[in-house]
Amino acid sequence: MSKISIVVPVYYNSDTLMLLYEDMKAKILEQLGDYELVFVDDGSGDNSWEIMNQIREMDANVQCVKLSRNFGEHAALLAGLNVCTGDCAVTKQADLQEDSEIILEMYESWKKGNKVVLAVREERDENPVKVFLPICTTPLCAKPSTKICPRAAATATFSTGRSSAYCSF
Repeated sequence: MSKISIVVPVYYNSDTLMLLYEDMKAKILEQLGDYELVFVDDGSGDNSWEIMNQIREMDANVQCVKLSRNFGEHAALLAGLNVCTGDCAVTKQADLQEDSEIILEMYESWKKGNKVVLAVREERDENPVKVFLPICTTPLCAKPSTKICPRAAATATFSTGRSSAYCSF
């Protein structure tokens, strides 16, 4: 059986970490089989590190990584991907914006042989200003890669395989 790693970058998320873990435990962790959660503290100044360690004490499948300072989300993700031990990895935000159950769909798609699985958001229930600003700025910053990677891509699963698939949420 394969193992999945869930990498979660953490930056000032002390108020949502336990809720995130409880949500994943209730919705997906038991269904995944062999899994690991990798929390990466990206230099938070709150008590995120302590809460991450509380979660690790509750669940032997949890790893905690602490960066020496804030390097940014991408560096935190890379640090988590570097230490994870799963056959595939998925990234998840700590702010409860993404539905945890999408991980199950993505994992199933990966087990069918897909190399990269992207979750693309179909709708956004957010403040209109938060939606409007990216619409205005994305075309200014767009690179040629937007032709092959959807702008709304939220999460990617990386591993070996032969093709790509998309999951929408």
